[in-house]
Amino acid sequence: MYRNGWTFPVFGEANEGRIWEALRVRGLGSDLRWIDGHDCYRAGESLPIPWARITLLRNPLPRMLTVFNYGRIVHPYEFRFDTFEEFLGSPQFRRQTQAFELLRIAGRSFPEAEPSDDVLYREARIELEQRYELVGLTEFFEETIFLICMLAEIPAIGMWSRVLSTPKGLQIKDLPDETRRRAEKALEVDCSLYRETTANFSRLVESAGFGTEFRSYKDDSPKRRELPDSCKMAECLRWRQVMADQKLLSIPAKERQSTRS
Repeated sequence: MYRNGWTFPVFGEANEGRIWEALRVRGLGSDLRWIDGHDCYRAGESLPIPWARITLLRNPLPRMLTVFNYGRIVHPYEFRFDTFEEFLGSPQFRRQTQAFELLRIAGRSFPEAEPSDDVLYREARIELEQRYELVGLTEFFEETIFLICMLAEIPAIGMWSRVLSTPKGLQIKDLPDETRRRAEKALEVDCSLYRETTANFSRLVESAGFGTEFRSYKDDSPKRRELPDSCKMAECLRWRQVMADQKLLSIPAKERQSTRS
């Protein structure tokens, strides 16, 4: 898109409801192609153009290991777990499952008590089926890209590349058998959603009938050079600094001066 000079502004402001609405009042929205963020669930609802909500699921256990590895690097003051076992035994583990995050992003809350697995599964499944135009899979990333392009009527796209990728850390093979069994048990809701999504996704890909362009794209993807871990670490630490700077700027100047003195 950049190479072809297409206009497709990406607005992080969609993560902030107040800022997003102010921009919308000024008439923003007629030329949008993509809104990206963790909390932009409702950003499309007031747009004067057709839009679609998209998300991806990932194999649950590898995903939670990435949550652990990433959290320790990028959010060390909020993510205070020295071991994966400690993270697994905490209430935060369940709150960072895909099902829980899916409902949180949608604005769902459970004020009295956390939902049972049955309720969590049912509500997350309804959310995926009724609120998302496309649910892709990280493990089938190229297929997901092509389905997004078809949905958005984008005729061509360049090869994807890794951004903010976590350096190698704890992996499944490093987990003791008992820890792995406990983690898989704790991720039963996510695993059920992932299996169902995988089946639906496979049918969608088959019906799409991708041709030679896709096969060429899929063959070229593994040939992309992997970023060295040192570069991944630098990018993660850069993002950690960006968020720390934003937090610092939110503190009134007088309080910052008092802290320094």
